[in-house]
Parts: sequence; structure tokens; C-alpha cells
Amino acid sequence: MSEDTQLTLRQTLFYTPFDDLTITSNNVKLGDADKHPILSGYHDLRVFENRTKGLTQEAQLALDELLHLAHKYKKKLTMLPGDFVVCSNNLYILA
Repeated sequence: MSEDTQLTLRQTLFYTPFDDLTITSNNVKLGDADKHPILSGYHDLRVFENRTKGLTQEAQLALDELLHLAHKYKKKLTMLPGDFVVCSNNLYILA
């Protein structure tokens, strides 16, 4: 993707609302989720397909391009007995 698209994805121009389970399973009022960039650091990607939205037309077009490329280049992964998968969701809890 172009450098301009990458720069747009690195700006705080995106919003991903909390999922229904998070909202209904806590006794804590969460309010609205923070606005955020899609790309951060060297390799962090923060997007939830069909939930994350661009807050401007330019941001939405950049997100659409990212999702198009993700689907274009996805590969099938077959898990075999003994395979192990680890996924970090980068959950931060502020006290």
C-alpha cells in the first residue's frame, strides 16, 4: 500500500466500539472506546473487521484498502496435532 495510506492508518482517525459481551459482562461503566490509529509501532495492527470505522472519508478509504489487501493475500492455515498458536491482544488495564 502507498506511504500516504500507511500515514493515514497511523493517525488517531479510527474508532472501534466495545463489543456487546464486554459492555454487558462488566459492572463498570466503560463509556466510549478511545479513538485510535490502525498501525502503530513497528508491527502492531489494531482493527476489528466490520466494527472498526474511519472517522473521516480519507480514514475509511485507507481502512477499506487495508482490509482489501488482507483478504487478497490471506492464506489458509491448517492446524495439525501438536501445533500451538499464541495471540496477544495487547489488553491494557489502567488503574
